[in-house]
Amino acid sequence: MYVNSRCLALRTIKYNDAKSIVSVWSDALGYITVAVSAGAGREARRRRALMMPMSVFEAVIDAKPGHEMVTLRDVRPGGVIADMDGARIIVALFMADFFERVLRNCQADTALTAFVFETAALLRSVSPAALANLHLFIIYRLTGLLGFEPDMSTWSDGACFDMREGRWRLVPPADGRRYIDADRSRGLLLLDRLSVRNIGRVRLSRDQRNELLDGLLEYYTIHHTPLTGLTSLEIVRTLF
Repeated sequence: MYVNSRCLALRTIKYNDAKSIVSVWSDALGYITVAVSAGAGREARRRRALMMPMSVFEAVIDAKPGHEMVTLRDVRPGGVIADMDGARIIVALFMADFFERVLRNCQADTALTAFVFETAALLRSVSPAALANLHLFIIYRLTGLLGFEPDMSTWSDGACFDMREGRWRLVPPADGRRYIDADRSRGLLLLDRLSVRNIGRVRLSRDQRNELLDGLLEYYTIHHTPLTGLTSLEIVRTLF
């Protein structure tokens, strides 16, 4: 079956001396894995350049029934080709690894696909001030598309956030469930109010960003999939 698709490259892992495996999000098929040549030829180098983390490309997918990996034909740029500086590359590496874990068991979905490709565009277009908060904004917003968005209607001043139930409560859970205390859980309220237009206006300290990031990753681990050992996590924590 041949399918024309817009794709987002996520993570590349070397399989052997001849091939690498690239994880990709496809607007037609969702999460797929692709075998690409690891050789030094011109075409192999061109394809690898188009499949850098968080790069958008277009291709014809040859998806054979019963095969875990697909083959790509006619690989070409997908429109998002602006160069990225060092900080953007670090965030791109982190977001690519995050998406690779989180989207691995997801099916193709119009809203989810639009969000993923919008993230790739934002990585290249937001201001430096907005870039510092972008990973938090994306991770938080994705909870709504995946079905476990924190219930903001339950927030009240002085309440803590119950990580398991995804809501605020005035009394911490007594059964040992993880929760975020009232002061630190205010950060989730702030993230809920962020938009693409105001993301760069919010001033957070490094400690505040890291507390929010750690809390969000734990929240995903509880509700969706384990997120330990993410590539570039410690660099992102230090950078911002």
